[in-house]
Amino acid sequence: MPPIRSRSSTNSTEEESLKKWILSIDSRGSAPRPSTVREMANLLLEKRGTTLVISVGEK
Repeated sequence: MPPIRSRSSTNSTEEESLKKWILSIDSRGSAPRPSTVREMANLLLEKRGTTLVISVGEK
């Protein structure tokens, strides 16, 4: 699956993790809200130790 956006803050490994997480939630009959996906992406960025990006989804 191609990156969500060409200027994505997440790398391919982080995007794959997000995708698996979303599919896992979907397989249990639920769907995450966009705000929840954003929070998870920000957690991944925090774990990476990035300081270049304040938050996913912010301009």
